[in-house]
Amino acid sequence: METALRESLGLTEDQYKLLLEILEREQVKLPVEIRHTVNRSYRDELKRRLQIVDQLVERLRPAA
Repeated sequence: METALRESLGLTEDQYKLLLEILEREQVKLPVEIRHTVNRSYRDELKRRLQIVDQLVERLRPAA
C-alpha cells in the first residue's frame, strides 16, 4: 500500500520518508504550541491544523 500511495503522489521513497518525518515532527510540536497560545482563534486554527496532520500521518504511515 505504501508503495502505491507513494507512487500515486509522484514521490521517490526518500521524499515520501522525509514528508512523513516532517509531518510526525509537526504532530509532536503542535500540541506544545497549542498549550502556549493565548489567542483563542489562533489556538483553534492550530487544533484544526493538528487534526489535518494527524489524518495525513495516519494515511501515510505504513501499516504495521
